[in-house]
Amino acid sequence: LLIATEPGAPLQAVGSDRIVLKARPDPRRTARMHAVPTAMQWRHPLPGLPSAMVVRVAEQDALGRIGPERIFTRTFVDHGLLPVVSLVMPEEALFDPDSGIYVVGNAALRANYDIMRHYLSDGRWWKYPGNFHFRGKAWERRAMMQLLDADGTEVLHASLGVRINGQMTRGFPQHALRLLFDAPISVPVFSDGDGVGSSALILRAGGNDQIKAAMRDALLQSLCVGLPFDVSRATTCVLYINGAYWGVHHIRQRLNERELARRYNVDRKDIAIVEMRMKNQQGDTADTDAFMDLVEMMEAWDGVDPQVLDALDAQLDTHGFLTYTTAMLVLGNRDWPGDNVKYWRYTGPQAPGKPLDGRWYFIAGDLDLGFGANHPPSSGLLDALHRSNAPVSRLFKALMRSDAMRTRFKDMVRELTAGPLSAERTLAGLDEMVARMAPEMERHTARWRKPVNAAAWEQHVSVMRKYAQRRVPAVLEQLDELRMP
Repeated sequence: LLIATEPGAPLQAVGSDRIVLKARPDPRRTARMHAVPTAMQWRHPLPGLPSAMVVRVAEQDALGRIGPERIFTRTFVDHGLLPVVSLVMPEEALFDPDSGIYVVGNAALRANYDIMRHYLSDGRWWKYPGNFHFRGKAWERRAMMQLLDADGTEVLHASLGVRINGQMTRGFPQHALRLLFDAPISVPVFSDGDGVGSSALILRAGGNDQIKAAMRDALLQSLCVGLPFDVSRATTCVLYINGAYWGVHHIRQRLNERELARRYNVDRKDIAIVEMRMKNQQGDTADTDAFMDLVEMMEAWDGVDPQVLDALDAQLDTHGFLTYTTAMLVLGNRDWPGDNVKYWRYTGPQAPGKPLDGRWYFIAGDLDLGFGANHPPSSGLLDALHRSNAPVSRLFKALMRSDAMRTRFKDMVRELTAGPLSAERTLAGLDEMVARMAPEMERHTARWRKPVNAAAWEQHVSVMRKYAQRRVPAVLEQLDELRMP
């Protein structure tokens, strides 16, 4: 048996088939990890953060051949209802100024002209050049992962690649991590049993909401599970890296071609996705053109001819589109529809029924600026559409020329606010997530200093709770006198 009790130490042989391991965590080493600045606005953590004990183990046979390594993690504080993710990887893979993915590093010395020109014209701190902004296979680092249930039982052990994930939030001190598994995982990692066969997951830090409630996107997408558009499930957890406490994260699904192919048991090459990013459509030109043809067809519609609606429904899941749009409006997603929009279609041999019939279907984008993040519950239901000229906005506005479609939309608002997005259900979902996170937030805020402490986090949760209580009455009050775009 070969054992190492330090993440980067070589494995050492032990002379007995049965040993008692007396090693303990090294708080000095983990404190050094905590003290590495990870962004322009990083603040030093408060002292007293916990450390976990992580042991690397491999077997060596009589011929000297060494088998695959495994890690075993033991935590020494109570994390309540939260599972624990333990990552082990070389520290230089994270913190080296030239090759570390988690630090500002020497990226400014390697930035190309476009990056530097962009920063000079828009010098926001989260856009400052950092190693964490680099992308692609060259910026993937090797790691091992162990997922422990709340009672300490191992759920998953895997070898994987790790990258930084996200867009603008890459520049925040607590980065999201993309986990790219060597083999599809064989166990469910979400409460509804989903996740088997996933080849990639994300450890998300809350996106833009990480400085507030750190849960908006995870909560709001969970409320939309079962509606006729695709969402990313979430499991809230605690992360340790090399035994160093890394705070609260959410295990999320990465909604790309590979994930949709897993869900619908098709070849990922037959999945075409178009995405709105920075107010521009991104995807294959043929796909973006095909969707814009639909938009222009509807904009030329007189609002009466039913054959045009039939032609639209033959190419787009109209019911799913209206449901998706209604959910984004009721949930107050303010970073939409110019951004955080995805739609997809299956391009392989068509099959009867959804979603392999070749029509366009929708995917929920990021909702971290919804649910009162920067607007009150009384905000106008259609405000986001009134101020946007994005393809989704144009399509919805064209549909609303029809009396029948306006009635259908209003009925859908009433249906969703009485059911999946009702005040009772959103409050129940919020309370459940808060119950899991609250016992951990004193440690989490001590680690990242955003929000400043657990009391400040509770104030942000209070904003969400008021939104949940007041949004539905405000929407219904507006509905009868709604001015369509």
